[in-house]
Amino acid sequence: MRVGQFGDLDTRRLDRTGTPEVILAEGKRDEHLAQLCEAFVDEADWAIVSRLTPDRVSLVEGEAWETDYHDEARLAVLRTDEAQLPDHGGRVAVVAAGTSDVGVAEEARLTARLTGSRTQRAYDVGVAGPHRLERALAGMETEPDVYVCVAGREAALPTVLAASVDPPVVAVPTSIGYGHGGGGESSLSSVLQSCAPLLAVNIDAGVPAGLCASTIARQVGRARRDRDTA
Repeated sequence: MRVGQFGDLDTRRLDRTGTPEVILAEGKRDEHLAQLCEAFVDEADWAIVSRLTPDRVSLVEGEAWETDYHDEARLAVLRTDEAQLPDHGGRVAVVAAGTSDVGVAEEARLTARLTGSRTQRAYDVGVAGPHRLERALAGMETEPDVYVCVAGREAALPTVLAASVDPPVVAVPTSIGYGHGGGGESSLSSVLQSCAPLLAVNIDAGVPAGLCASTIARQVGRARRDRDTA
C-alpha cells in the first residue's frame, strides 16, 4: 500500500507469513512516521512501532486508536477497538544475562507476545552466577517451545543455555560492553562461534529475535493443537 512518495506498506504480511511488518521509527522523519502509522492502522487496525523514543510517542498517537508505549523496550502498539491480534498458543521464554540487557530482551519479548506467543521471562541470570540460570529454568511456568537469550559482553549465556535445554535457542548479542571488543563485537563473535547449536541475530536485534522465536513457537503450537485434537 503506497503512502505518498516515501512508503509502501506491506499490510498483508501477517496473512502471508504469520508475522506482521513492524514500523521502524528510527531514522524516519517525523511527518513520514506519523503518516505511515496512520495509514497502517487505517488498513490493518493495529501496528507495531519499534525503536520509538519517548519524545516521539505523540507522533504515533491518534484519535481513532489506542497507543500503548513500552518505554523500556522503546516499542509501541497501536490498535483500534476492532483490532484482532494473533494468538497462536506457542510459548516463548526470554532470558537475559544482565539487567543492562533488559531493554533488548523486552523488545524481543513484546514482539513475540504481540505476534501471538505466550511469553515468560527470566532476567539477570548471567554465567557469573551459574545458580541463577538453574533456578530460572526450574521456575518456568510451562515448558517453552523456544528460548530467546539476550547477552552482552562475552555473551556466554546463549551457549550455556543451548547446551542445557531441549528447545531451540535464539541468541541476541547486545552492545553492552566496553573497551576492546566492546559495543557488541565480542558478543556477536561469541554467539557465532558457539559450539552449542543455536540461532543468532544481529547486535541489539530484539525485534528480529522476537519474530523468529514467534515463528518457531507458532509451528510448535500448531502441532500441539493438531496432536491434542487428533
